[in-house]
Amino acid sequence: MHKIWVVIFFFVVLDGFGQAQDSLRTQYLDAVTVTATRIQSDQHNTPQAISIISPESIASSQQLSLKNHLLTVPGLYSQNAYNYAQDLRISIRGFGSRAAFGINGVKLIVDGIPETTPDGQGQLDNLNLALIERIEVIKGASSALYGNASGGVIQVNTIDSFDKNFLESTISRGSYGYGSYAVTGGISTEKTSYLGHFRYFHFDGYRDHNQLRQSNASFKAKHSLSENLNITFLAEYLNSPEAQDPGGLTLAETEADFNAPREANVTYDAGEAVTQFKTGASLEYAVNSNLDLNSYFFFNRREFDGFLPFESGGVIELSRNYFGHGTSSELSFDKHKFKVGYDLLLQYDDRQRFQNLEGVKGALDFDQEESFENLGLYALDRLTLGDFHIHGGLRFDVNEIEAKDQRLQDGDASGKISLNNFSTMLGFGYALSPKWFAFADYSSGFKTPTLNQLSNRPDGREGFNDLNPQLARNFEGGLRFRNGMVKTEVTAFFIETKDDLVSYELAAFPGRTLFRNIGRTQRKGLETSFQYQSENFLLSFAYTYSDFTFREYLNDGEDFSGNQFSGIPKHFSNLNLRQNINQWSVDLNLNYSGDLFADDANTTQVDDYILANLKLDYLIKTNALELKPFVGFNNLFNTKYFDNIRINAFGGRYYEPAPRFNFYAGVSLRLD
Repeated sequence: MHKIWVVIFFFVVLDGFGQAQDSLRTQYLDAVTVTATRIQSDQHNTPQAISIISPESIASSQQLSLKNHLLTVPGLYSQNAYNYAQDLRISIRGFGSRAAFGINGVKLIVDGIPETTPDGQGQLDNLNLALIERIEVIKGASSALYGNASGGVIQVNTIDSFDKNFLESTISRGSYGYGSYAVTGGISTEKTSYLGHFRYFHFDGYRDHNQLRQSNASFKAKHSLSENLNITFLAEYLNSPEAQDPGGLTLAETEADFNAPREANVTYDAGEAVTQFKTGASLEYAVNSNLDLNSYFFFNRREFDGFLPFESGGVIELSRNYFGHGTSSELSFDKHKFKVGYDLLLQYDDRQRFQNLEGVKGALDFDQEESFENLGLYALDRLTLGDFHIHGGLRFDVNEIEAKDQRLQDGDASGKISLNNFSTMLGFGYALSPKWFAFADYSSGFKTPTLNQLSNRPDGREGFNDLNPQLARNFEGGLRFRNGMVKTEVTAFFIETKDDLVSYELAAFPGRTLFRNIGRTQRKGLETSFQYQSENFLLSFAYTYSDFTFREYLNDGEDFSGNQFSGIPKHFSNLNLRQNINQWSVDLNLNYSGDLFADDANTTQVDDYILANLKLDYLIKTNALELKPFVGFNNLFNTKYFDNIRINAFGGRYYEPAPRFNFYAGVSLRLD
C-alpha cells in the first residue's frame, strides 16, 4: 500500500509544480446535460443517480476493453476484460452479474440506437472505443425508460462534430502479442460532416488458447436539412474470425500454472467467430420552440459460430436479424417538459447445435427458429417548480416470444410465450442551494429470460425452459454538491427483486451456463464519488458498498437464504489521477476489488486485490500536425488476480487468471 501513497504524493507535487509553471487559473465545472433520461436535463438537478464519463476522464489509450472507460462509475462492476470469446461482463447494482457472455440485464444505447436486443442481451465487440466522445450511466432499474433488461443504462455517444477536417493514424504494440492499427478521418462542410474509422486488432493473450483477431469499420454522417432538421446515418461492420476461450480453472490448476488453459477447452477448440453488420439513422426535428420530434430506425445482422468444451451440442451456429424503429415527441415549456413515444424492436434467431468432435463439427443435435418481438409505449414528464424538480414515467411493454422446432425427431417442442409488463418511475429533487441538491427516486424494472437462456434446456432438447421474468423495485436517495473545481455525490439505494435468474452448470455440459429462477433478493448499497478538476489536473474517486443477499433461495434441498451474492464484492473503489505539464500527460488509475464469493453456497471466497495502471504521453504540435508518442504499464505492481470468476461453475472451475505486469507503446499522428 505504501507504493500507492508515494505515487499519489508525487502527483500532488506535480500539480503544484504545474500550477506554478503555467500560472493556472481557476476553472469552474460547467453544467452537464444528460440525455439518457430521454428528457434532456442538467445532471446536477436530475432526481436520479447518473454518472457522466467524458474524454478527459478516460485514461486508457490501449483500447482493449470498455472496462477501462467505466472504472470511475460507482455502482458499476465489470469482469472478463481479457476473454474475448465471452466478452466484457458488466453489472450495475448486481443487474447483469450472472450473464453467461456479454451484457445481460443492462441496457446499452449507442448514438441513440439500442444495442441491446429485445430479449436483453448485448455485445460490445462491434463498438469502436476510439470514437467514444461521452458515456452516460443510469444506475438502478430503468424499465420505465427503456423496457426489458434495464437494470441500468449505459448510453455511449461517439464523435459527433469537429471544427476541422482531419486524418489520424494510431499504431501501438505491446505484451502478449498485442497489436492495434487504426485510422480515423473526418470531413466537415457547412451542413454535413462525415466520419470514418477502421481498426485491426490482434492479441495472443496472457494465457494459452486465448488469441484474438478482429477488424471493425464504421462510418457516420450528419446532415442539416434545414436549421431545425438534422439527420444522422451510421454503418458498422465487424469481422472477428478468431476469439479463443481458455476456460475456467480450479484453484489448484492456477497454482500449478497460472497462464494455462483448461485442457478440455483446447481439446474441443473452444472459442467463437463473429461477423456483424449494422446500419441505422436518426432524425431530429424542432417543429417550433415548444415541440421536438425524434425518430430512429436500424437493422443489425449477426453471424455467430461457437465451439464449447463438450460433445453434445458443443458447436453452435446462430444467425440473428435484429431491427427496429422508434419515435417520440417532446413538448417543452419554461418549467415543464412532457414526452411520449414508442419503441418497436424485433429479433429473429436461427439457432443450430451440432456435436463437437474434439474441434470438428459433427451431426446436428438441435435446430430451432426463435423470435422475440417487443412493443413499448411510454410517457415521461419533468416539472420544475422553483427549487423543486419532479420527474415521472410510465411504460407498457408487450413481449411476444416464440420457438419453432425444426428437427421434430423427438416430437414438436414449438411454443409461444407472452411476457408483458407495466413499469413506473417517480423522482423528487430539491435545490437546497445553488451548490447542494437532494433527491429521492423510485423505479421498477423487469428482465425476461433471453432466447439463449430459454433454449438452453438441461435435457438439450428444442423448445423453451419454464422461466419467469425477474422483477425489481428500486429505491434511492442522494445528495450532490457542485462548486468551482469540485463536485461530489453520495447515493444510498435499496432494491428488492423477485424470481432472480441465477446461473448453474451440470456435469453433462461443463462450460454451458444454464439458468433457473429463485425466490427473492435484497440489495442495499452506498455509492460515493468525488472529483476535483483544474485546468491541468484531475483527481477523481469512487467507492461502492454492496450488501446483496438472497432472501429466499432453495436449491436441490439446500437453503441458500441469507447468503451473499456471488461474483460481486461488498467493497470496490477507484482512484484516478491525471496531470498535464507542458506537453507531458501522466495518468494513474488505482482500482480496488474486495473479497467475493465464487458460488451461491458461499463456500469459496476469492481474495481482494489492488490493480494499478500508468500511462504517459508527450504531445508535439505544429500548426496542422500533432504527433503523440505514448507508453503504458498495466498491473504496475505485478498483482496476481483473476480477471473473471465463473459463478457456480461445475467442478470448482471458477477462475480465469489475469495478466501480470505488462506494457504497450505506440504513436498517434494527426493531420488537421
